[in-house]
Amino acid sequence: MKSWTIKALSKDGLRSIKSNKLLAFAAILTSVISFTLLGIFYSIIDITNDNIIKLQEEVRVVAFLEDDVEESEVLNIKEDIEDISGVERVIYVPSDEGLEDYKRDIVSEEDDDMMRIVEEAIDKGNNPIPDTLEIETENININFPYENVKPLIRFFVSGISS
Repeated sequence: MKSWTIKALSKDGLRSIKSNKLLAFAAILTSVISFTLLGIFYSIIDITNDNIIKLQEEVRVVAFLEDDVEESEVLNIKEDIEDISGVERVIYVPSDEGLEDYKRDIVSEEDDDMMRIVEEAIDKGNNPIPDTLEIETENININFPYENVKPLIRFFVSGISS
């Protein structure tokens, strides 16, 4: 394009903007609003996708064991679960360690009512947190065979037991 054509187009464009100020303002405002909305929606989608990816990487199943399960039985259950496809690792958390972790979480959340309830249970000589097995899966998209795990673990909460 020749330089005189660019100059002519620029002059004609400025002349049109000056003569139609309201129309020019409406066009600019429409463009600004459109790009702003586009940016907001893109940000929401990007943040949502990042959160979904984080959730997929942090899938864990926590199995609460009954009080009368012996440590040798727990280790056998742990090995059986580790042999299931889709399981990345299994961590055995004794009740005392689980209680300390739970108390640390309560303090960080500043939940005074829960802390009081836990302290009352401890004062009575009860540990409200049972032994647990934390099962980490490889990927949330894998069809984790929860049914294969069910017979291996006797859940602490009687309402869920098999």
